[in-house]
Amino acid sequence: MSAIAVYRYLVPVMWFGWAVYWRASSRNVKRTVWHESLPSRLSYIVPLALAGLLLSVPNLPLPVPALQARFLPVAAWPFVIDAVLTGAGLFFSVWARQYFGTNWSGAV
Repeated sequence: MSAIAVYRYLVPVMWFGWAVYWRASSRNVKRTVWHESLPSRLSYIVPLALAGLLLSVPNLPLPVPALQARFLPVAAWPFVIDAVLTGAGLFFSVWARQYFGTNWSGAV
C-alpha cells in the first residue's frame, strides 16, 4: 500500500470501524430512564454532522478564505500525530463503553 493511500484512508477507516462497533454495541444496553428533548439532542448532533461533512468532502469551496489556508507544513509528522491521537481517542471511547457495559447511556 502506498503512503498516499495510507494518508487518505487510515483515519476514515478508523472512524468507520469505530462507528460500526458503536452501533453494534448500542443494542445491548439497559433502557434509558430519562430522555432528553429533541432540541437538546439536535444542539450537538447538528454541529457534529456539519463537522463530519466539512471534513469528508474534499476541496469543498468555503466562503471564508482563512478556512482554506494551510497552517501546518506538508510533512509526515502531522499525519502521524493525527493518527495516534485519533486512535487513542477512539480506543478510549471503546474501552469506556466496555467498562460501563450495559449501563452505558448517551444521557448523563
